[in-house]
Amino acid sequence: MFAQLGWFTASPSTAPRSTELLGPTWSWVVATDTPVQFAPFLWAIVSWSSRHLDVDWARSVRENPIKTCTVLDAQATLATADPTGAVKDGFVLLQGHLNRLTLGAKQQCFIGGQPVPMDLYLDSALEENTSDQLFLFSLYSVFLALGIEGKQGGIYRPHPTYLVLSPVEERRGTYERRGLAMWQWFGTDVEIEPPWETLSGQGPSEGSFNREVGYSIRVI
Repeated sequence: MFAQLGWFTASPSTAPRSTELLGPTWSWVVATDTPVQFAPFLWAIVSWSSRHLDVDWARSVRENPIKTCTVLDAQATLATADPTGAVKDGFVLLQGHLNRLTLGAKQQCFIGGQPVPMDLYLDSALEENTSDQLFLFSLYSVFLALGIEGKQGGIYRPHPTYLVLSPVEERRGTYERRGLAMWQWFGTDVEIEPPWETLSGQGPSEGSFNREVGYSIRVI
């Protein structure tokens, strides 16, 4: 399931998310009416000389992403008695690393005041009171083969993927999904993972923080 959380909208909406949304924000089934793609299957072998993406995944990318979180629980409530019908609400309980995300001009990403090379895929436009309350949650990494012209094989580098979340008011440790962020394949001159820290302020975790496994959060 951790890999199935890594979806993003192929044509993200430029309008704010509807307040009439029914169902959990982490599920593309109810969160969007546009086509979606899944991040583990997006990238392929990269030619460093031309920066050209070849989508032949069978040759170029490890099949199994390496998870950096744990799914502790997941539940959904049906809106009717139809077991294949609409979903009213639900949650997924996750354990992993969390950090604040700040957006600059043209959606440039900053963590701890430092720019980080990420591609950001928002599900919909952010409201004014949301853009400064975003968090990154680490989902998994896949390995990209950085092809070097004239050489056999390539250099494999991890390519992390993160949920972009915003906290739910007055509900400790509870978040809504706002999009997906992926480390840019050419950003090799910076640390692969952000400097995960103990976050101050309103408790971002349902339980106590554990530096080894991170936070326990609920995404609705």
